[in-house]
Amino acid sequence: MSRALFVLLALPGFSVAVSCGYSTHCRGDFDVENTASLEAIAKCESISGDLSFWMQDWLEFIDLPALEFVRSGMLVDGNNSLSSLEDLSSLVGVGRELTISGNDTLTSLEGLFSLETVGTSLSISDNDSLTSLEGLSSLEAVGRFLTISDNNSLTSLDLYGLTTVRSSLIIDSNASLISLEGLASLGYVGMGLSISNNDSLTRLEELSSLETVGGELSISDNNSLTSLEGLSSLSSTGGSLFIGSNHSLTSLDGLAGVGSLRGRLRILNNHSLTSLEGLSNLDAVGMDLSIDNNRFICQSEAEAFAASISVGGTVTVENNGSARTDCP
Repeated sequence: MSRALFVLLALPGFSVAVSCGYSTHCRGDFDVENTASLEAIAKCESISGDLSFWMQDWLEFIDLPALEFVRSGMLVDGNNSLSSLEDLSSLVGVGRELTISGNDTLTSLEGLFSLETVGTSLSISDNDSLTSLEGLSSLEAVGRFLTISDNNSLTSLDLYGLTTVRSSLIIDSNASLISLEGLASLGYVGMGLSISNNDSLTRLEELSSLETVGGELSISDNNSLTSLEGLSSLSSTGGSLFIGSNHSLTSLDGLAGVGSLRGRLRILNNHSLTSLEGLSNLDAVGMDLSIDNNRFICQSEAEAFAASISVGGTVTVENNGSARTDCP
């Protein structure tokens, strides 16, 4: 039987085992700091530890076309000249966390089209030129947390293969995000779902397959959001529900599948909300209930709604209907 020949390459912070003629497996953690350290791992098909590209202004692209697996974490952060990830096209999985953040000239993730799984957390944040997540269309599951935040040019998500986030999904402060296009396959979020501070987001229709949120569902401070109708398939919310400071939201239609909450219900500061009818099937709240400062909901309607529900904690219903002249 033929034997593969292994050669050890030594660079500061590196331990690379190269298999000549067979697959190349690189052992250890790798902090890429210059072209030589990048070239040293160019033939790696897997890396056993962490792979880091941190604040390297010389880095314009990541030329690792053979890389299929990073067994631990991968960090791509603060690389001001990085414009593309197209030479990561073989990457299938990251065992722990994948962080892509603070890369000011990165416009696309298209090089990640082979990526299927991230073991613990995926964070995409503070990439000012990133317009789409289209390169992540093969991603099926995130083991724990998925965070998409502070990407000022991001207009759509394009995560068409994503079905499961086993812990929390956070979509926050993406100023140009107009829709959640690409989340149509998402059916399960194991813990919390938070959609907040996305000033251009107008609708949630692309969440039409979402059936379960295991923890808190929080939708807040989305100034252009007019409807929750995309949540019509939601049948299980294991924790709390917070709808707050969505100043263009006119109704709660889309929440008819929510029958009970183990945690809290808070409906606060929604200045265009005219009715609570979208929650007509809700019959129990395990902890506190708060309906406060919704200017177009009559105080009497809010009080009647609260009285119709079994509440395990404190009930606070106040300061509603201040913009109405026809309330009883």
